[in-house]
Parts: sequence; structure tokens; C-alpha cells
Amino acid sequence: MATPRRLDLERRLRLPLNGRNLRIDEVSARIGIAQSTVDKLVIEGLFPAPVRVGTTKVWPASLLVAQGLLES
Repeated sequence: MATPRRLDLERRLRLPLNGRNLRIDEVSARIGIAQSTVDKLVIEGLFPAPVRVGTTKVWPASLLVAQGLLES
């Protein structure tokens, strides 16, 4: 079975947030800050920490919506 192809950022930005996990590139694009700034804010405790899925850091969209960082 082939590995599913990863959608590019532009396509992922058009998907609804319900039930999704967002990678750092999508989080930074949706919020409008650099990926390095997201990492820095996590370290400083000013942004929710990501969850690891394998080797990938993801943020549950529901968590970001609940904290008022994203609109659903």
C-alpha cells in the first residue's frame, strides 16, 4: 500500500478545522506569525504545547479554537 500524499499548505488552509490536527506550518500561517515565533512562545509558556504524533508536532485545532487563537 502506498503512503498517502501530503497535501500542500494552500490546500490544507482551505480545509475545515473540525477534528483536525495542525502542523506548525499551518498554525503559523493561520495565526500570522513565524514558525520560530510559535516555538519561542511555546517555550515561554505563552502558546499551548504541541502533541507529538510520531516525529511530527501537531496542535489539535479544537484546542487552538477553545483558547481563542483560531476561529472555527
